Amino acid sequence: MKTLLLLAAVTLLCQAQQRGLFPAVLNLASNAVITANATCGEKGTEMYCKLVEHVPGQPVRNPQCRTCDLHSSDIKEQHPITNAIDGKNTWWQSPSIQNGMEYHYVTIVLDLHQSLDFSKIVNSSVTFVHRY
Repeated sequence: MKTLLLLAAVTLLCQAQQRGLFPAVLNLASNAVITANATCGEKGTEMYCKLVEHVPGQPVRNPQCRTCDLHSSDIKEQHPITNAIDGKNTWWQSPSIQNGMEYHYVTIVLDLHQSLDFSKIVNSSVTFVHRY
């Protein structure tokens, strides 16, 4: 029995050393409710462009433009806010500010259904990474 307990303790210690002092990553968004006050294609078909090689202050070269329509039967044209947390290779698309300056700032709300204490938050997207 002592051998079994010693073996279990050594196994746990080895597993802890492999991870170090870093806790397991937990995706809190997987069970959350997410909403946005605006989404591309919400009011009908509209165009958006990915600024893949855009350098601020320079003309846009080689824009990749597509259409989005939240009500389209083609799922590839739909980019709802739920895509931001579904864990798939999909994304949420905001409306273009060419449709109005009210789309310059869009609000996203992520309701986790609980109060949490955080030691670190990493916010990342294709063009932005910030640690809090």
